[in-house]
Amino acid sequence: MNVLLAQRNIFSSLGGAERSLLTLGRFLSGRGHRVRVLHDDSEGAALRDGPEASGLEPVACTLRPFAKKPLKWPDRWSWARQWRSACLREMRERRPDLVLTQLDMAPPTVAAARRLSVPSVLFVRSFEHICPREFQEGLESCKGNCWRCLPLFERYQYPWMLLVLRSHAIALKRASLVVANSRFTRGLLLEKAGVQSEVVYPFIELGRPPGSAGPPPGRELLMVTPRLAKGVRTVLELARRMPDERFLLVGELDARVGQDELPKNVSYIGPVADMGPVYSRARVLLAPSTWPEPFGRVVIEAGALGIPSVVSRVGGLPEALGKGGLAVRKYRDAGAFEEALRKVLSGWEGYSRLAVENARRFAGRDPARRLGALLGRRLGLEA
Repeated sequence: MNVLLAQRNIFSSLGGAERSLLTLGRFLSGRGHRVRVLHDDSEGAALRDGPEASGLEPVACTLRPFAKKPLKWPDRWSWARQWRSACLREMRERRPDLVLTQLDMAPPTVAAARRLSVPSVLFVRSFEHICPREFQEGLESCKGNCWRCLPLFERYQYPWMLLVLRSHAIALKRASLVVANSRFTRGLLLEKAGVQSEVVYPFIELGRPPGSAGPPPGRELLMVTPRLAKGVRTVLELARRMPDERFLLVGELDARVGQDELPKNVSYIGPVADMGPVYSRARVLLAPSTWPEPFGRVVIEAGALGIPSVVSRVGGLPEALGKGGLAVRKYRDAGAFEEALRKVLSGWEGYSRLAVENARRFAGRDPARRLGALLGRRLGLEA
């Protein structure tokens, strides 16, 4: 089977969505399928070394911005038109049997696939398909008025934003199969867009079998992707309240948080491709998000290594957590997070065992087998 993976920044981003689609691509390649990956190389993006790209055939296209100055919504509208042309060209030349796509270039990918009668699977791993702000202010603040939620400097781009959002709505309706990454995401898609979807949990390559022998646990309290919506302010407040503990921030630091603001007991490193050395330093994972994350793959990755988590009881995070830590109901309250964190630290061995058990349950669900069954039942394809 010839498979086309289509995502704009799949090789230049270290996000969970990209890692999940690449993992799926490698799995399909390992099963003997030919997997080509359409991506944008306009920012000099290149294949990362190591297993991320093994068995995949990159197909580069160059997307030009709408104007010399970056403009979020006009750029996305312009990129979509160029991307659709690139997809049509690739599909006409290679005639794929299946197209897999996600994120911002999903609409033109689905449109091209539909035009050439190629089955398409749209993976929903973010909320950009139904909300231009991805519910960063919280679900409770959504009144369905996108104009009011846009930052002032983006409001003049509203016509382009509307075109982009409508294209996502069309793609959700016209994709051959829509796959949500959690039960929470499935429910939100149905509520906000009236779209039925199937749940396939993210494709995660665990560093080693959950609970197998490894190095002793680290000492630091880890946060991955320290951005405001993911609760970096809460983590910094925890660091001030718990000066005897060491905290570690990994990933791109929010531009609104200066490194000079970090307390002395907080270490920061930028984005990393290999999370293994990072997890080896961690004792507890922190995910105090203030927005409804679709899932929480880092919770599973950490849990497989015996690292329990303290997360916000919001979005898909509790679904990923299971019993492998604590979910904080008052997640905007640093005091509530401190109480939960101290409880996990004091009973660390028990929570560590529960985290491993949760990771084992997740691995037993076998997302690849689940997707293969869906492709066979819904699209008549054998993966």
